Amino acid sequence: MAQMTFQFDPAPNYSGDNFIVAGSNRAAYDAVHAWPDWPAPAVILVGPKGVGKTHLLELWSLHTAAAQCRVSDLREDFNPTRYALRPVAIDDADQVTGQIGRERALLHLYNLALQNKQTILMTASSYPQQWGLLLPDLASRLRGVVAVEVAEPDEILMQQLYLKLFADRQLNVPQAVIDWLMTHLERSAVAAQQAVAAIDQTALELQKPVSVWLARRSLGAGEESEE
Repeated sequence: MAQMTFQFDPAPNYSGDNFIVAGSNRAAYDAVHAWPDWPAPAVILVGPKGVGKTHLLELWSLHTAAAQCRVSDLREDFNPTRYALRPVAIDDADQVTGQIGRERALLHLYNLALQNKQTILMTASSYPQQWGLLLPDLASRLRGVVAVEVAEPDEILMQQLYLKLFADRQLNVPQAVIDWLMTHLERSAVAAQQAVAAIDQTALELQKPVSVWLARRSLGAGEESEE
């Protein structure tokens, strides 16, 4: 059966208790928690959307009291001195690519961090050498970062994630529902979050317990009669 996609945007929960450590993200989790004993002044977490990069960035920011720098803040008039004395966190740093003003601002920020012996944690969907940067100096700088891959969740992690997402909503679900979701949805944290939110909403609307039938109805996989 083809994988289904759907749109729902539940509010993310970036608490430490809500992060599940498994083989697919262990290296990134360990790298983030190794701070401040990093082998380089900057670390970048690399992986597809929904694998926990932003969650780790938020946990690190809380632990280090880091300044959050959005890519949209990186402009021609960017003043990096406001970040001079604190660690810096930048989500989706690869989005500076191809915009000379943003690339230049990131270069200034990186150089200032080096000068002040500060650290930077970034996230991106690909490795810096794949970004196609316009500024050779920035590309050179980013070759010195420590890049750690965050892979798609493995089967064990997906099982744990579904159980936790349902438990967070105080929903007790049969294992058959988890098995159906594992079989019919893409293996990603985003898909799991969206699915559980949609199922919860349908359960509330219909005032019915969660079942495979209700999951199918919630996610548009069929409107057959309930068994």
